[in-house]
Amino acid sequence: MFEGDEISSCSYMEGSITPPLSPKSLEDVNSPASKRQRVELFTDITAEDFTKSSVCFHCNKRGTGTSLWQPVSTWKPASDSYLASGSLSLTLLGDDPSDGSFLDLLTDLYGYKHVTASALFQQTKILFYLTRQKLSEFRRLTESKPFVQVGTGGVNSQVQWLHSQCCHFLQYVKVVIYRYYDPALALDPSQTLIEHFRNISEFPTSFLHHMGGLINHLGSLYVIQKKSLSKDLLHLHLDFHWSVVEILHIFHIKVKDLAVQSEVCQLFNTHLKTLLWDLVLIANTNHKNISSYQFHQSSIFPCHCFQELWILLLHLLDNRHQQLDTESFWCHIYSILHTVLSRQIPEEVSQHGVPTDSLESIDVQGLCWWLVLHMAPLYQYNEFGQITTNQTSVKNNWLMIQDLWKTAFSQDAIPEEGKVRCYLKCCIALSSYWDHNLIFVGTILERFHRRLNDTFHIPSLGLQDFTTNTKKTGGQWFEECFYRCKENDDDHLKIFNEKVNSYGLFLTLLALQLRKGMKSIGSKAWKQLKGRICSKFHQRGMQELSEIGMGHFMDLFLTLSMVVDVKEVGSRLCDFLDMLPSNNISPRKQIVIWKGLFALILNYEDKLVDIKGPAQKLAAQFNKISKEFSQLEGIQPDGTSTGSC
Repeated sequence: MFEGDEISSCSYMEGSITPPLSPKSLEDVNSPASKRQRVELFTDITAEDFTKSSVCFHCNKRGTGTSLWQPVSTWKPASDSYLASGSLSLTLLGDDPSDGSFLDLLTDLYGYKHVTASALFQQTKILFYLTRQKLSEFRRLTESKPFVQVGTGGVNSQVQWLHSQCCHFLQYVKVVIYRYYDPALALDPSQTLIEHFRNISEFPTSFLHHMGGLINHLGSLYVIQKKSLSKDLLHLHLDFHWSVVEILHIFHIKVKDLAVQSEVCQLFNTHLKTLLWDLVLIANTNHKNISSYQFHQSSIFPCHCFQELWILLLHLLDNRHQQLDTESFWCHIYSILHTVLSRQIPEEVSQHGVPTDSLESIDVQGLCWWLVLHMAPLYQYNEFGQITTNQTSVKNNWLMIQDLWKTAFSQDAIPEEGKVRCYLKCCIALSSYWDHNLIFVGTILERFHRRLNDTFHIPSLGLQDFTTNTKKTGGQWFEECFYRCKENDDDHLKIFNEKVNSYGLFLTLLALQLRKGMKSIGSKAWKQLKGRICSKFHQRGMQELSEIGMGHFMDLFLTLSMVVDVKEVGSRLCDFLDMLPSNNISPRKQIVIWKGLFALILNYEDKLVDIKGPAQKLAAQFNKISKEFSQLEGIQPDGTSTGSC
């Protein structure tokens, strides 16, 4: 017998209570008297009654989706949301999903009275039939009046009642499975003659069958969002899709039989994969209308409810990864985005009505970068939807970014300068949330060290896009490098508006990654990169550098000197300059070298380091030039000397 029930086990288990209070069959559900009874239930419901009745998704006073990369992001989940209400936290902790609800002997479900503890086990088929029926009725009502909004004045009370009742039932399923489903009772041979325990024994098979039927009835969230004009219908589907994930998770924890666990996991993973694909395809509808310059401004969330759903999935999947050793959130995203790059729609997704050509004729590379850019900040929200200040444990997905980078620069696809700038800005922004990854920095270095003589400009922008260090003074060069390497919490926001070429962005990323690495693992960070950088430069390579290439070379080492040991970097720089033949350096290239050495000396002084090394190098070059000038002053145009012996 269940704790708190005061009915004898005999009368309780014989099923004499449930049938008179609830429908005996599907015919009872559709009878005219039953329909009249339910109509009376929602005639007096107000908007306030709906918003207070249950935890759900709705956009009442929440606004539309905004980018988390905007300077001011003030989104907070509503008090009745899955996050702020503590619903997600209870699920993650394995606690009662709603310890203050469903405490009475009887519970109202879709206008019928049911015995709280047993209805789900005894009337699984009828309850799920009612649920599908109410969902179909909701679709019919909202499609006939697509612009009716839940939570606003003058709304359709029947729509509100249906939404509330569906959410109420979904919450009921979570609670009953958590409180009353005990697989040990089903395995006890002595209890199998009692109807209730027989129902529990048969429940997993029946429940999974009807859950699968409900999932098929729901269909694709992407198709609903694309075809329906009703936000009410879309948000009800959000409730269903999330609740199905949550219910299957709770059931998976409760089930002990390995065969049943396998079935639950299969249904969970299939539904989860379809849901994540739907969310990616929904985001793609927004991505089609933006350029690479708007990546940080345009959100992947049609509204804040979608943002909340992403956060819910993120925390649940990472929790399952820790507790059940299943795939983490980023693992799921990694798998999906790799399929996106191939422009393929999985069969289990297309069978719900998603067109197989949904990814044709779009920039799949840009879509993947954009998605990861906007998913990363979701980790700043805890399981209550509150922004946490401690970002040390944020999980990263550098592996995905590295694969995206390698794919972008494969032999079959070399992106234009504008896209490279966009990708690097994404990397810099992501570095503000994620831990350092110097292996990825080394991968980017491979691209740029072979192209030091390039101008890295966008031809369509003309001369205004040319930014070279050859026109700067030594002081200006120092200031630019100092600003680039300065630690600033707003770097990830400002970088999107910076007019810097891809090489300058690479140096910004290098400085940021090295700085974070030095904080985390000390000098080991520099040691990991030092060999890779220094091995790229040899005598022939130094001699092949043009004026612009020399500027990029000097810029690289000036940036490094700002972050790591300036004396070591300065010494390395001078060693590389010594590889150049002193009698075969063009005047323009020589001027670039001098400006770079002046900037290096300013950095020495800023760090209170003896300038002897670079100063001697610079002085020696000036002495050489002065000697050449003095020799030229004593020579006439005809080649004769004017001076005396």
